[in-house]
Order: sequence, then structure tokens, then C-alpha cells
Amino acid sequence: MTSRDINMYKNLIINLGMLFLLVIPCVCHGDSTYAATAQAEDLLLLIQNNHFTSTGISSNVGLNLGNNDPPTISGMGVDQDGTFRIGSQSKMFVGSAILLMVDKGYFSLTDTLGDLQKKYDVDLGVSELPDGAESITVEQLLNMSSQVPNYMGSTRSGSTSTLWDEWIAADYGSLSPEVTHTELAALGLSNYPEVASSPWEGTYSNTNAVILSLIGEAAYAAKTNTNATIADILNELVFTPAEMNATYLAMDSNATDIIGSEAGKEITEMDPTIPWASGAVVSTVEDQLKWIQILQTNTLSNGTSFLPEELFAARTDLANSTLISMGGIPLWYGYNVFTLDFTGSGVPLSLIGHGGSIAGYSSFSAWYQQLNLGLVVNVPSLTTIDKNGVYTITPCEILLMDLIRGMERLYRSDGSLNANLSGVSAGTYGGYTSFDSIITNATNSTSFLVEASGRTTSYLDLTLIDVIGNPIVTTIDPTLTYYTNSTGTAAVVLTSGVNGTVADNARAEAYGPETSVFSIQSGASLDLYGEVGAYGDAASAIVVQNQASLNTAEDSLAYMQGGNGSAISVESGADTVTIGGTAAVLGPSAALRVDNSTVTVTDTGKLAAVTTSRSMNATFHTVSEDTHAVYGAVLENNAVLDLYGTTQATAVYAWDGETITQGEYISDASDMPGVLAVGVSMQNSTANIYGLVSSTGYGVEMRDGSSNTLNINGGAVAGTLYSIKGGSGDDTVLLSNGGLLDGNIDLGGGNNSLTVSDGYLILDLDEGAGIANADTLEFSSTIWIDPGLSGVLGDANYTLASGVTTYAGSAVILNDMNPITFSLSHDGTDVRLYSSRDWTYYADNISNNDLGSTLDTMAAAAVQNTLSPTGTSLIAALDRSDTPAGAAAQLQPHTTNGLALALVRQTPDVHRALQHQYHIPTREERGWFAFGRLHGHFGHQNGNGEAADGYDIYGNGMALGGGRNFSPHLQFGLFLDYGTETQDFSSTGDMDDTILRMGPFMRWSSGTTTWSTAISVATHDVSSTRNVPWLNESNDADFNMRDAMVSTSLAHSFHVGNLELEPLVEGVFMILDSDSYKEDGGISALSVDSQQSKYLASTAGLQLSRTFHLGTATLTPRLGMAWWHQWLNRPDINAAFRSDPAYSFSTTGAKTDQDLLRLNADLDLEINSGLHFKVKYSRYNGASMYDNNVLALSFDFAF
Repeated sequence: MTSRDINMYKNLIINLGMLFLLVIPCVCHGDSTYAATAQAEDLLLLIQNNHFTSTGISSNVGLNLGNNDPPTISGMGVDQDGTFRIGSQSKMFVGSAILLMVDKGYFSLTDTLGDLQKKYDVDLGVSELPDGAESITVEQLLNMSSQVPNYMGSTRSGSTSTLWDEWIAADYGSLSPEVTHTELAALGLSNYPEVASSPWEGTYSNTNAVILSLIGEAAYAAKTNTNATIADILNELVFTPAEMNATYLAMDSNATDIIGSEAGKEITEMDPTIPWASGAVVSTVEDQLKWIQILQTNTLSNGTSFLPEELFAARTDLANSTLISMGGIPLWYGYNVFTLDFTGSGVPLSLIGHGGSIAGYSSFSAWYQQLNLGLVVNVPSLTTIDKNGVYTITPCEILLMDLIRGMERLYRSDGSLNANLSGVSAGTYGGYTSFDSIITNATNSTSFLVEASGRTTSYLDLTLIDVIGNPIVTTIDPTLTYYTNSTGTAAVVLTSGVNGTVADNARAEAYGPETSVFSIQSGASLDLYGEVGAYGDAASAIVVQNQASLNTAEDSLAYMQGGNGSAISVESGADTVTIGGTAAVLGPSAALRVDNSTVTVTDTGKLAAVTTSRSMNATFHTVSEDTHAVYGAVLENNAVLDLYGTTQATAVYAWDGETITQGEYISDASDMPGVLAVGVSMQNSTANIYGLVSSTGYGVEMRDGSSNTLNINGGAVAGTLYSIKGGSGDDTVLLSNGGLLDGNIDLGGGNNSLTVSDGYLILDLDEGAGIANADTLEFSSTIWIDPGLSGVLGDANYTLASGVTTYAGSAVILNDMNPITFSLSHDGTDVRLYSSRDWTYYADNISNNDLGSTLDTMAAAAVQNTLSPTGTSLIAALDRSDTPAGAAAQLQPHTTNGLALALVRQTPDVHRALQHQYHIPTREERGWFAFGRLHGHFGHQNGNGEAADGYDIYGNGMALGGGRNFSPHLQFGLFLDYGTETQDFSSTGDMDDTILRMGPFMRWSSGTTTWSTAISVATHDVSSTRNVPWLNESNDADFNMRDAMVSTSLAHSFHVGNLELEPLVEGVFMILDSDSYKEDGGISALSVDSQQSKYLASTAGLQLSRTFHLGTATLTPRLGMAWWHQWLNRPDINAAFRSDPAYSFSTTGAKTDQDLLRLNADLDLEINSGLHFKVKYSRYNGASMYDNNVLALSFDFAF
């Protein structure tokens, strides 16, 4: 565990006051009722035993079925009648006492801290309350909304450590640090207020219970004229009425029968002063079961109410509760009782209760309301590592999670198992629970079908929290759930001649040691379309025996959770085994185990192995390098694996490769070494890798005493420590057909060979020898090495085939252990190949070895693309290019800026024309009019810097509309414009845009002054073709865009002789939204994210014109000059290569200001009948633009 991990866990426990940590299984049942069953007790005992067998962790558990039957109590590895410290469950009793005192008139829920301190002379350890604290109410102290911080995180005067750090640093059994109860309150108040961050409404604080207890003691003393302590009050008001005869608040450090261990240390005594009323209660399972039923029913054994009904209802009313976060899990905290209610998020299950954790102990009591059962779990340890090396902060929650999942499976089942030799069908409530194996018989039926239940379950799985960060998971409801204490059994045994099928969206599960869901015997077969899951030590989801067959379809899942097991186990001599779905394990196990059989993993298949373990055992003493390793696949005894899909092995706490001392004592769990992860482990086996193998440890491991063949044929193997780690045998590695080895290579002892033929090696020479113990090395391809590092290639015989010059102009391999260096010749300049991650982009003739952020991110994405399991890699293709920078630019997605600029420049002209600046027969009348326009344009732009790339732009369209003259000065109307735009990038493709635009317009005029405005929205259908000439590829895509545009212009003309001079100002604003899209094509095809662009352009200019009358027509030539300023928002374009979407890149956008000189020459021909022809040429000149011009033609008519 890193220091960051240690601090994370430390802060988590501090936030919970060290006395509380919540991880609760939450199940979703839809709208069913729950079937009665007599098997609940058997199931509880079975799960507890399985848990003890699998983890080695002792426990006391209790079950109350809510049916007035005696509760079930069981101890496993600990006395079932023993006493336990139950930590923050103490708050439930303090809260109950306070509510009873409210009922008796001592104070009210709305009384403030300031008033009560004065009324009862409450000593809170401070001479004066902090500003605002005097207004804190009793209710706020109960429901964690007071904003009083946790005293455990505060620092006492004269100390440099928090009270938490002082406490855990003290010797167990010591009363140090000495601190009074009033000091605890003062420590919390000293840092008031603590404001919760959104969306939380409060924060969990132990100080609240301390202040409530001090108030209770003072009020009780004033009313009764006694010196009763909170322990006396709890005994009188709570424990005695509830008949909790073995429960008390510990006041000294010698609680009878309290023992436990934490991280290898024995705990026999501890000082209860620090937790006091917030966490020092001692109890038994029997008493806790009594209490949790009272908490649910409000009824004492004599039939009377414990609390007044009003206060009982208010206690868990969400209106009185505070939304807080407990370990990242949202819950409603009421009056010292929490409610976990998921109804609002679609999970109709709620529970009430409390958890508690204190040094040496973790405990939980809860009543599950829909299941109508109470569960109590006590574990005599706080932080623990089980026998499989799984690190747990509060192990009672792991057991509780398994218990509730089992009870849920049982309670929503249909009682007796509705199964026969032809399959398991979904029942009224979705599935069945079985304690006996189903053994098929071909005489009765040659097929066995597991149907889908049609339901799902959501629950919390703590073992996933280090994997996905959020332990809430949703699974398909199993049609069959199997529980057993017998080793080596299976939920379903498929015998000879029987074909089994797990239907799509169906699920079957098995729980127990060395159990399996399906055991496929000789002559039988299984087709998996749904899911199977096995939970337990040395379990397997599917076992394939001699001459048996298995086929798993795409999207199917075989899952195993636990240690020393596998998702799929293939025994010697199996028939056809094809994996097209996912085989996954969580824990120190293997996704696939194969013994003397051949297995094919198709291109849709995936082997995934993840562990959160550490490399140690239950005694905390013995560690070894290979303890609790996690494997993607284990191949033994002439096994053959044909991998077309992926294999990934991940250890959350990965072994760093450092030597581990055998038998070393390590007392702190956070210092335990990590776990070795192996993608494929081989013992006298063959692996043909056409897909991808990756691992946080070894990509491929070849075990000692065995000879193995690894053929990487177009696939890739990557390992953080080693891509290949050999043993003492004779191993052969072949790398061909564009295959990749990423990571150093140690072939171990024996007579080994490594042949690279049309493949790639990525070596990290900073971590030792790049290649070690290879007796024969033959390269007919390329090798990527950083020549600046001091590492070496191990002692070997080197053979360079002529093919090595395909990528390297020269290559030097020295046998005197000096680093290998490569160089490429490019345009007469020596281009150094610095490393696999920088490669050919960084040339000596490029300033700072940087081609700009866009090309750099493209480089990173293209390098990662080498791990793509299919096709030619981008980096390999780019490596062959004569101009890497130009070639990389062709990999970028097309910009839509040209289309946008065409709209910004051309659309306002269309708007002005449609607003009848020209002769309309009805213009002087207050009447209706209609109009139309045909328009087209052609242009070209080149630019540099932040300007758009070079392209041709051309388009055409037709507009129609109508309006009304409300006066000679004012017009309103609507228009519809349909057109096309094409942005042509020459050799690299084009974009065609079909546009439908509509909107209102307005025109106002007075004398020679005219103001016109148009507002419009448009939809765009875009077709893109992006060519990559150096790859000889073409990538096509279709996507949509939308825009909203406002254009306005103001002009005033006056005459100078025969000339008309017209100053004008114009403005255009447009927002353009582009949808995401995926290209179809080759290896350079992209997946491009959606984006939004904004464009704003303003114009201030002068036009000079003269009109010539030609009978019924007029001809007007016009010259114009304007200052055109554009604010162009060029957002980042986020994209990824479709062949490897895990690695994305982003082109760098910018908001650019561009000042341009716009020159235009127009020729207008207007015919009095309402016809108008126009030719317009515009040229834009600026520092970052050149060869930028547009020629536009239009024909307008109006009537």
C-alpha cells in the first residue's frame, strides 16, 4: 500500500470517528412479496462457515426472522455468548435515552445548546461557545447536522498529533492519553463549524454524542438531584427496559472477555475514555438482536411501547434526517439511527440500524424492513488481512454482505426448488435456492436449460471497492443459487449425452469451498449465453472434464470470486473449448486454467483477473514472491492456448519486483508487499498470441523446469515488470507478423531463443537489462530502445537479418554490453529514435523537439495504438513515412471551420437580399409580398498559425419567403433557405453539408437610413470523407450539426454628384453544435466527440456605387472596403482511433482575434418587374490569411 493509500484509509476511519464504518448489502426486489422458508437458519450457518473457511476470520452472527421464534446465534472461532465492543452502535442507545428524556420533559428537540448550557450549567470544556454554536439544537446533535467537527481529528493543546494519532500510538492496555469527557467536547467545538460539501447536508461526528451525553447528565442531575452518569442513565432508560442484561457502557479499560487482534497485535485492554458515549458500549449478539427488533417495532417484551409513537416515527422520518456520506455511501441519518432508503433511486429496499468499529472489533446491527429480518454481525478484529491476503477495513461488513445476499436469494425464491432433469425455470419471484446438486441423466433428457429470471439485483460488494471505487453493483437475478459446505460439489452436473444451456440474460450461482456452478463430465457439453458465478475458496464457475465441451458466447460471463480458484477450469483431455465471452476472477485466482487441453479464446473473448490482495498469509508472518498471485491464464502439461481476444491480469497492490525475505514479520498491513500479476503462466505448454496480453507484473511467465513455446503472431504482450519472465527450462519465443513485446525480457536459464521477424520490441533499459538470458537472438525487424540510458542487453549471440534495415538506416549492436543505438536518415538530417514513446516525431531539426500540442497528442495516441491486436499499427505505418509531421497531420479529424466561416460570410448577404433592399412592386403599400432567391458561391482559403487549414469552399441554394409591409418604413417576414456547402481539402478529402435554415426578419428604413435584422436556426446533414494518402486509406462518416444565427446591419447613404456613398456596420453571431461521429475505414478511422463552436464577426466599411438607367432596368457597379473583425472560437476536438479507443487525443483549439481588410467589387442588375441579378467578388487580407477570396452569384425575384 502506498502512503497515499494509507492516508486514504486513515482519513476514512477518522471521518467515521474510528468508531463507525458502513458497508451494507442492498438488494433490489422489484414489487414482490417474499416467500416463507424454513431454511434461513441453515443458510446463515452455512454462509458463516463458508466465510470462515474462505477467509479464516472468526465471527459471531445472529438472525431474527421477525416471527417470534427464538433467534439464531452462532459463533465461529469465537464464543457465541462472548461480549464485544460494538463501537458507534453506542449512539443508538444515547439517542434513545435523549428521546426518552425529551418525552419526560427534561428538554425539547428544539432547545438550543446555549439555552441548555445556561439552564443546567452544562460543562462543555469551553468558557464561551463559538459564534453560532449557541444556536445548535438537540435535534441537530442527534441527526448530524450540527456542524460540530469530530474530536478525533482535533489536536490537544501541547500536542503535535491529533487525538486519533495519540490514541492509536499509545500502547494497548494503557490509559494514555489521559483526557476528560469535557475535553472531548471542547476539542470538537474548537474547530466549529465544519460545513458539509455538496450534496451532503451534514458530516458524521462523534462529538455530537459526547455533547448530548453531557447535556443528559446535567439535566438528569438537576431534575433528580443525583450524580448519575450517562452509563447509569442508559442502564435505567434503555438497557433495563429492553432486557439487555449483558450490555453496558464501559467505564474502565478492563472489559471482561473482550479480546481481539489487529494487524498481528494482541489487544487485551483498551481505554474507553476516548470513545466514551460515542462508542464504548459492550454487548452480546443476543442483546443486539433484542435491540434491533425494538428499533423496528418499538415494542418491548411486555407489549408496551419503548418510545412514544410520535417520537418513534420521527426518529427515522427522512424529513428529520440528514443526508451524509459514510465511506462514500449516501445514507439518511436520523435521531442516532441511520436509514438506508434506495426507493428514490429505483431500489425498493430500506434498512435501519447502525454500525460500529473500534480498535480490535467491528460490528453491525440492522433490520431489513422488506425482508422483515434482523441481522447482527460481530467480528473480533478491525483492520484485517484474511488468509488469501485480502485487506479489509471492517471485516464484519464483508460477512454481513454475504449474509444479506444469501438471505435475499432465499427469501425471494419460491421455497422448494422447481427444477427437474431438463432445466431450471424462473419462478414467481425469479429463482430458486438449492442445497443439493442437480445431476442430469440423458435417459430422462438430453438437454438442460437455465432460463432467465427477468429480474436484477443491486447490492454493495465491498470486495469491489478497490477495483471500481464504488461497491454498488447490479447483477441479473439468478434462476438457480446453490449453497454447500461439501467440497468438490457442483450446482449442476452435466452427465454424458446431456447438452446444457444458460440462456441469454440468465444467471446461476454457487457458494461454497471448492464448488462449481457447472461440472461438465465426459460426453457432455455446455453453451453459455448468460452468466454463471462461483463464490468460495478454490471454487470454479465451470469445470470441463475429459472429453467434455464448452462454448461461451459473446457477452456471456463466467465469474469467480475468492482465492485459489478459477472462472473456467479445463481438465486434461477436454474436447472443444471455445471462449467468446468473458471469464473473470476477483481475488488471487486464475480466469482460466488449462491442463493438457486446447482452448481457443476468440476475438470477442476476454480473460480478466483482478486482485486486491497482498502477498501474505493469515499469520501475518510469512510472505513469498509468488504467494496469492493472480493469473489471466494458467497452462500446464502440454496445454495449448490460441488467444485472439484479450487477457489482462491486474493487482491493485502490485508487487514492485523487490526481493521479499522469507518468514519476515510485518506487523502493519500497509507495509505488506503487493501481489504478482501474470497474464499467461506456462508450464510445458504452448501459447499462440494473436490478440493482447497485458499485466501489472509479468506479461507471460514460463515456469521453472519446463520448456515452452510462445508464438506472438500479430498480437501483443505487455508487462510492467517483464513482458516475458522465463524459468530454468528451454523456452522459445517467436515474434512475427507485426507482433509486439512491450517490456523487458528475461528468458531465465536453459537454452532459450528469441526471434523477431516483422515485429517490434519496446524495452525499458532504465530498469535493468532489456533482454537477458537469450542464448540466441535474431532480429529481422526493429527494436526500440532509449540510447541515453545505461541499461544493457544481456549476454547473447546476436544475428542481424537484412530486414532490419527496413526501418533503420543504420543499426549498431555491440557485444561489449554498451547500449544499442539507432538512427534514421530523413531528408539528409539525422533523426534520433530517442525512445518508444517519443520516436520519429522528435527530429533534430525541430525546435525543442516539439511539433505542437496537436501533433504531440497524436503521437502519443498513435504509439499506444501499437497495442492494437489486429491490423497494422499506426506507429509502424507512420515510421515508414518520409514526412512524419505531414503524415501525422492527415490523421487529424476534418475541421468544420470552413463550413462555419462560409455561413458567417454568405448568410448575411442572403438575409439582406431577402429583406428587399431592391425594388418590390408593393413596397410603398401596406400589403403582403413574396420573394425568392437562387444563390451560389465559390472560394478558396489558405492560412497559417491559428487560421483555418487550406481548402476550397463552394455552395448553392434556394430561398423562399414572404412578409408584410406594415408601413412604408417597416417590414416583417419569414424565410426558408435550402442549400449545400462543400469544404474541399483536395487530396485529404472533403465535407458536404446540406443545410435547411428558417427564421424571421425585420427591416426598418427612414430616408436613406436602413436597419435590417434576421434571426434563424438551421439543421445540417454532413457527409465527411477523410483521405490519408500515405496509408492509401479513405474514412467516411455522416453526422448532424445545428446552428443558431443572428445577423444585423445598419447603413446610411448619401449622394455626391452621381455617386452614392454608403457607410455601414454589420454583425453576425452564430453558435454551431456538432454531434459525435464514427468514421468507417481503415486503421486511421476515428471516433470524434461532439463539440460546440461560437463565431462572431463585425464589419465597419464604406461602399461607393453609381447607378446607370437602362430603360426599365438599372445597372449598379459597386466598390467596397471594410474592416472585418472575427472572433473565432476553435474548440478542442477530442478523438480516438477506432482500432484502439482506449487511447484518445485532442487537437488544441483557440479563440482567435483576426483583423482583416475586406475588399469587394459588385455588379447589380435590377429589372423593375422585381427581378434582380448580382455578381460579387470579395477578398480578405490579413497577417495569417492569404489567397482568400469568394465569388458569389445570385438571382432574386419578388412580387
